Amino acid sequence: MQLHLWMENASCRKRKNDFWYPPLDTDVPDNYYAIGREVCHRCPVWDKCLDAGIDEKWGMWGGLTPQERTVLTSTNPKPSVIKQHGSWIRYRQGCRCTDCVEGHNQPTNKINMNVIPKHGEPVQDLEMLRFTLLST
Repeated sequence: MQLHLWMENASCRKRKNDFWYPPLDTDVPDNYYAIGREVCHRCPVWDKCLDAGIDEKWGMWGGLTPQERTVLTSTNPKPSVIKQHGSWIRYRQGCRCTDCVEGHNQPTNKINMNVIPKHGEPVQDLEMLRFTLLST
């Protein structure tokens, strides 16, 4: 994959890929995505990332999973992947209603990026990692 200039500013840069590309043998990829989503939510280049990964079949791009991105590319996406109005995720799925714009513009708390493992570092406990990530 070619490194694009926007990638230099991505919040996930140099972090363990498991949070955006869950291991194939995991029973619950959403446990990994939940941590990746916290990072993506605050990322300054989420829109460029989402554009770059719009047609990708695997991994989280711009804060959306492959299923969630189908809202942007399918004429008839499954209702279960369309998120609720008023959320930043629904905004990224293309809704620009007042509630979704407000959800997108709501200030977010900072997260402690130092707790997110870097490439090559192990992940011991996903639940504890998410708790630690959000408790700063």
